[in-house]
Amino acid sequence: MRFAKAHKVTTYAVVLSAFLAVAFSGLLNPVIVLLALTGILVSWFWEAPRVNFDKWSIPWTIFAVLVFLYETLSVIGGSDILLGGAEFLVTLMLAKLFNRRESKDYMHIYLLSFLLLTAGTVLNAEVTYGFFFLCYVVSFTWAMTIFHLRRELESNFLLRHSTQDEAEQVRVQRVMNSRRIVGRKFFLGTSLVSLAVFASALSLFLLFPRIGFGFFFDKGRGGITMAGFSDGVELGGHGLIKKDTTVVMRVEVDSKYAGRQAPYIHWRGVAFDNYTKGQWKRSKTAPKTNRSTYTTDGIAEHHLLYDKPRVAPDELESRLEGALKQKVYLEPIGNSVLFGASMPLSFALEDKIKTNTRSGKNDELRQHHDAGLIYTVYSNPNPPSVEVLRGANGPLPPGFNVYLQIPAELPECASPSPAPTGAWTTADITSECRVRDLARWITRDAITQFDKVLALETWLRSELSYTLQMESPKGMEPVEFFLFERQMGHCEYFSSAMTIMTRALGIPSRNVNGFLGGEWNEYDNFIAVRAGDAHSWVEVYFPGAGWVTFDPTPAGESDLLGRGSSGLTDRLRRIADTIRFKWFKWVIEYDLYAQLSLFRNFGRSVKNGANQYFRDPLKRAGRWAKEHRKTAGVLVALVAGLFAMFSFWRRRKTIDQLLAPRASTRRKSPVVKHYLATLRSLAKRGHRRDDATTPREFARDLTKSGVPGAESLEALTELYYRAEYASAAKTNDERSASRALALSQTVLAALKEARYKRGKPTA
Repeated sequence: MRFAKAHKVTTYAVVLSAFLAVAFSGLLNPVIVLLALTGILVSWFWEAPRVNFDKWSIPWTIFAVLVFLYETLSVIGGSDILLGGAEFLVTLMLAKLFNRRESKDYMHIYLLSFLLLTAGTVLNAEVTYGFFFLCYVVSFTWAMTIFHLRRELESNFLLRHSTQDEAEQVRVQRVMNSRRIVGRKFFLGTSLVSLAVFASALSLFLLFPRIGFGFFFDKGRGGITMAGFSDGVELGGHGLIKKDTTVVMRVEVDSKYAGRQAPYIHWRGVAFDNYTKGQWKRSKTAPKTNRSTYTTDGIAEHHLLYDKPRVAPDELESRLEGALKQKVYLEPIGNSVLFGASMPLSFALEDKIKTNTRSGKNDELRQHHDAGLIYTVYSNPNPPSVEVLRGANGPLPPGFNVYLQIPAELPECASPSPAPTGAWTTADITSECRVRDLARWITRDAITQFDKVLALETWLRSELSYTLQMESPKGMEPVEFFLFERQMGHCEYFSSAMTIMTRALGIPSRNVNGFLGGEWNEYDNFIAVRAGDAHSWVEVYFPGAGWVTFDPTPAGESDLLGRGSSGLTDRLRRIADTIRFKWFKWVIEYDLYAQLSLFRNFGRSVKNGANQYFRDPLKRAGRWAKEHRKTAGVLVALVAGLFAMFSFWRRRKTIDQLLAPRASTRRKSPVVKHYLATLRSLAKRGHRRDDATTPREFARDLTKSGVPGAESLEALTELYYRAEYASAAKTNDERSASRALALSQTVLAALKEARYKRGKPTA
């Protein structure tokens, strides 16, 4: 790639990385994003000599001023200041791209792109920001390196020489069009450097997490806002979101509920006691949530007591034995509800500086969170036995009469209609209190309260149909319209109808909103609960046994999303969700608490691994050595002998390396081998060459000292130089090897004859 084009390409890569990091936040106006992207692409062709920049400088200045005034007025009018600043930065960057002439213009472009990328850290909390940030790091390294080279070229050729010198201008143009300055090795090398810097920065990020205000306040990020968990819920809300695949929470569960074929779980959230005009609410007199809270090692445990005012600590602990444990990662969904498998027994959360866990009503627990929230839940999803429920009897706890409320729109007749005989349908019920009469007729053969509730659940599941198609109740009460006119609806209608009919029989019940099921993610082993999994069901109270979950919605029809298939599209979506989950957990919301948890888990793993692989084997080895002392002694002596032999061999090898001259990295020629062998023989007789002495100097010194064979050594040294530093074709032939061997033998024969050692003859 030509040098000038490489600079242009890398600059635009920087600009696009920064711009897309903000554009993928979804907060910018789509029209602005489309116009800005078009402007960036058009500016690629907007350059000299095709365009006269001086002609367009004033219009661009006027345009930038107008955008600045517009964004200022928008912020004064209530718009987000960071969003307005990002849009203005895009405008300035476009203006610079359309007016890039000198090095300073490119420097301004890089600065604006960095500011835009910085704004994206707040505007874009998705994993797409991480991808474009990495692209920016790599492309920015390319661009700044090439930019520095270009500026040096301009400084050398344009400033130090006359600008009228055509020869110098030609040289500059030749350099700009050269393909030899930057190539694949350049891009590969700079990419590796930038990735190494990125890895170093990542390690620092893990070691020194963000504290600042995030240490005292929760870090907020955008989420979704869901209806159905606020103070009032109108019938029909869940039917609008049943196909929404947005993940609202991820749950790690015990193996019994793991996998794609595992039983479904009702994720309980909120409960409502008052029903009026097709809307569920919490009444002012609804029972408050009873709980006991204990804090240990920075973890606050909130135990739900339900209908009991107090429970002994020993009993609370015994309730958790055999309970279903869930680790929940809850996304910000616009409310503070905590979810858990029905029925939740205990919630465990980090007791941070800002703790505002509060009890609601109807056995709810809430924790304000603008960001993701991690907590642990213990639940008992298994209801009491049928024998216990059939034998349940006794007075209601104080305040539980609210769970018998029926709206005035569903009056009670002075005298109930006679019980039907033979085959009948809902059309046979024509009294003003037909909802109550229907409940009595369905349960006419049931004796216990449990059998009556079970009969209502069975009838609703089998006689009515499930649909998401909304239809106006035509001025009728919604539950009555559902039971007698439409006879089809979604989960809210089924649960509301069952709640009203159980109350009509004098059985306390309440409507519950939460989620049902979820998609199993095999890549990180968790259940991904989606917005479309929103569901409504019923909780019925049995004195002495507590609240029990019933779901009158036809099985299989309410779960339109399912557990997820093994198809390629679903698997790719689950992989993307896993990456997104890790991004939020370890980047966006990584703080001091997450760091301590990470290091704590890492330290525990290292300790367990050390115990398993080192300490336990050492203990076993020690016991064996005590029992077999003689054998152990022989083994120790053998190992010591082998170590001594290895040390001696390493020492001799090191000495030989010190005595030998620095050799070339290429394969040694026969001439070099003969020369090195001669040096080793001389060293044994006291003539050792120092590292500071060259081979020629060494040979001359021996000649001056009168060492026998020194003249032959000088000739051998010249052959060595030729073999080591000259062309291989000229030196590594058979003739040179034969001559080197003859000279080496001459030196060795002369030494042997004179019997020299350290420069003195011996007898």
